[in-house]
Amino acid sequence: MLPNYKRVSEYLYGRGVKWIGLDSDGRIDTLLPIWIDAGLNYLYPFEGRQGMDVLAVRREYGRDLRIWGGVDKRAVAEGPEAIEAELTRVRPLMAEGGFIPMLDHSCPPDISWPNYQYYMRRMEEVCCECGTAGSAGR
Repeated sequence: MLPNYKRVSEYLYGRGVKWIGLDSDGRIDTLLPIWIDAGLNYLYPFEGRQGMDVLAVRREYGRDLRIWGGVDKRAVAEGPEAIEAELTRVRPLMAEGGFIPMLDHSCPPDISWPNYQYYMRRMEEVCCECGTAGSAGR
């Protein structure tokens, strides 16, 4: 797929597209160097439950690789204490930018409505504290 991804990314960059991403479900650490070589520069949904660590990937590839996702949905299912720990974990990326914090995939049915409300309220507060509300792509 590398030659095809390169061809597509070159075409898009040549027409002014700034961000080119790929749906990146699962454990993708071995694919990252190939995708970056192909010109891809953002990942979505970045699944923590598959052993992917947004902080480690940022350390390895830098801020030029944008990340969308990375908040472990299992923490939201567990409740406020786990939500706080998860938001504390990803907060450095939120403050740094180039990271859109959201659940690492779709919201599963084991997340209760009160937990989801708590998560969304705290996410808004932390984004505002980090100065990232409305500027995740900066």
